[in-house]
Amino acid sequence: MSLVSDCCGASDWNDSGICSYCKEHADFEDDEELDEVPLITSLEDIDYSLLDNLDFDFDTDDYPDFSDAFILSADYNGREMAYSELDILNEDAEFVDKKLREFLY
Repeated sequence: MSLVSDCCGASDWNDSGICSYCKEHADFEDDEELDEVPLITSLEDIDYSLLDNLDFDFDTDDYPDFSDAFILSADYNGREMAYSELDILNEDAEFVDKKLREFLY
């Protein structure tokens, strides 16, 4: 079992009670799901077929480009993705654009 932060699923930074990803104070708990589905650490780790329940943030004034759109939340293999994983997923701008357009149309 791993200790993960309640904010973004990252580890405790030097046992300080601070999230190692966002550098904010956080509560940490054991997450048994991490043993089954490890956190995504790069785009190469993502199996896109396991993504579900994508929710987006976008500005309608940016139509038709939606260049600032991003995935706000998503499930990966049945579990909610951590903020650090969403940051990685949002690096794939082509995927974000494709899924946003599917969502809108």
